[in-house]
Amino acid sequence: MSRFTRTSIGRKNIMALTGGALLIFVLSHLAGNATSLGGRAMFLAYAARLHALGPVVTAIEAGLALVFALHVVTAARLFFDNRR
Repeated sequence: MSRFTRTSIGRKNIMALTGGALLIFVLSHLAGNATSLGGRAMFLAYAARLHALGPVVTAIEAGLALVFALHVVTAARLFFDNRR
């Protein structure tokens, strides 16, 4: 894996994968918030489902933070490598 991350193409693939994961999060977040357009009951049902997941939501948040950090670090490495 380390050889893969040393190449520009490998880093760009990481950017694409992490960017896709972040896009999936944004779209799912948008869909969840869109339940508010269905009325109060629909939104509260969505919120109750999220609260019922408990530790799963915490694990997803931690994973999201790691994906975001990897995306930012990889972007910075690509940026500074391209400036040379």
